[in-house]
Amino acid sequence: MFRKNFQVIAFLAFLFICTGFLFADECALEGIWEGTESGAVLSGNVKHRNKTTQETEYFSGLGIKFIFEKPQGHLFHGKKISENHTEEFVGVMSRDKKTIYFSDDDGYSIGTIIDPDTIEYIYLHSGKDSKAAAISTLKRVKGEK
Repeated sequence: MFRKNFQVIAFLAFLFICTGFLFADECALEGIWEGTESGAVLSGNVKHRNKTTQETEYFSGLGIKFIFEKPQGHLFHGKKISENHTEEFVGVMSRDKKTIYFSDDDGYSIGTIIDPDTIEYIYLHSGKDSKAAAISTLKRVKGEK
């Protein structure tokens, strides 16, 4: 009887440890990611471009950096940085381990993990005074955390 209980406990401990390793790898975003953003703004303040516009403006070539801090399971947080603005974000990775959703000071983003070092990032903002949409391909900066 003791031997059987020990085997069951050992097996459950093994599963618990393996599950911990699996979940630790689920949100492997930690580190620095960089890209160039293109988008459109419809009247309003363009924080990362440090300007205000009264009509639709298209832009490209905006250098952007994301710093993803150490995740906790499917949850993560970090900073979005451009030459003119820095803001914090929080987010979650979906169960498919390929889609991420996050929000910052005034908008929402959806990301698709293309491979371990590439994310397609789409930003959306809709407010009373302005609207914005942008897209970027983010690449992991190797050797940086």
